[in-house]
Amino acid sequence: LLGVIILSALPANATDPDQQENAATKPTNVWDVRPVITRQGQFDFCLMDHIFPEGKKITIALSPQNEINLGLSIKNADFATGKYYDLALQFLNGGSHKMRGQAMTTEDMLIHLGSDPQWMEMLTKNDGLDVEGGSNTAQFPLPNMPKALSVLQDCVKEGPLQMAGSQAMQEAMPDKLRSLLLAAGVTDIHPVNMSTTPAPQRPADYAWQTGTLFGGIRSREAPIDKSLADLATLHLEGLREKCGGSFKFNMESEQDLSGLALRKAEAECHLANRDVFVAAVYYLTSTHMFTILTHEGTEQNKAEALKVRDKLVHVIMTQAATPAAKAEETSQFR
Repeated sequence: LLGVIILSALPANATDPDQQENAATKPTNVWDVRPVITRQGQFDFCLMDHIFPEGKKITIALSPQNEINLGLSIKNADFATGKYYDLALQFLNGGSHKMRGQAMTTEDMLIHLGSDPQWMEMLTKNDGLDVEGGSNTAQFPLPNMPKALSVLQDCVKEGPLQMAGSQAMQEAMPDKLRSLLLAAGVTDIHPVNMSTTPAPQRPADYAWQTGTLFGGIRSREAPIDKSLADLATLHLEGLREKCGGSFKFNMESEQDLSGLALRKAEAECHLANRDVFVAAVYYLTSTHMFTILTHEGTEQNKAEALKVRDKLVHVIMTQAATPAAKAEETSQFR
């Protein structure tokens, strides 16, 4: 249920880092509502979540069959993964229910509420929830629920209509980009369908999920007076502005081969309730086409993100050195 997408910090063009929007997520005050797509590219369900400053998170998922799942994340909870816990859900405006929840990780609990209409009614009219387990109680405010749940229900109704079929999914991942990822050993590729989002509002030209990582790529013609270091730094500073917490980055020295200049970088964003890690590749061709290629996830996925990045660099540099593959063709996926 967790998808941390810093792709929204990718600039719409190389010189304007402020032109971005993640249209796939609809903020409703403090809730983010978004659809979930299966590996086959089909609509599955919608979810909304709210993250609290102290490291807690509550997630509500709704399926087309009106089944509701409740996800609770508590920092340093030390749950026994896979174990079922007896819980009491106490709604602040009335209503108490005994339920069983399963620990999905040491910090995440999943509670299956089912499709009984009472749950939607209960959630709509309440502004707080206490979850009691043994001698421990976790409190979760439920702000602005009527509006947020209405958006969640609309998401479920509209989800299947927004799936534009196989042609749209092909547009979400062109063969050339897929071939690059496969050559780098990235075989578990799930494209993000952005066909219903206007091009200027898309967070990337193409985006995908692979395992626990989110990937994205953007290519633009860069100003002739800007170096690769200038352009890469511009993007990294854009990430800093998006972070809102402690941020640091490291950019490696430039590699140059057959008209292709390339730099690797990594960035870390540390917030009170989460850490985000971004592994980036920046390259600039002799025709001044600038490309940003990133994979990002949590700090726990750092090694995986760096491994994917380094394999992609190897493939890109190998192709640049091959007479049959011109360096400038490597960067043009649009």
